[in-house]
Amino acid sequence: MKQFLAFFLILSFISCSSYQSKVEKNETDLDRVGQIVLDSNDIPESDKEFIKDTLKETKKLLDKGVSESVLADKWRDYLFNKWLYISLFVLGVFALLVLKFKSFSWTSLIPNLSFQKNGGKENAG
Repeated sequence: MKQFLAFFLILSFISCSSYQSKVEKNETDLDRVGQIVLDSNDIPESDKEFIKDTLKETKKLLDKGVSESVLADKWRDYLFNKWLYISLFVLGVFALLVLKFKSFSWTSLIPNLSFQKNGGKENAG
């Protein structure tokens, strides 16, 4: 279970970073396509308008995906930090319990019934 969770976290961070780089590449590609379309004289005006509108809509959808990704990143950071602190707290409590029981001995529960006569009137010489 721990290995699966660690593997999942690693993949999620890798996928988020690769997603961000893909988004940046797509934005530059869309800008380049738009520039090529505007500079082209072979494409009719109606097709140019259609392509420009399609590129604008695509950029809007891409920006919406980026904003949703940022929100997901915030939640992931919050949950990761929350679970990190909870895990550290549980680990600390567990370590304290281990140290307590390690120094604990069952003979300390049995009262010492032997009375030593080290001082007092009986031993006064």
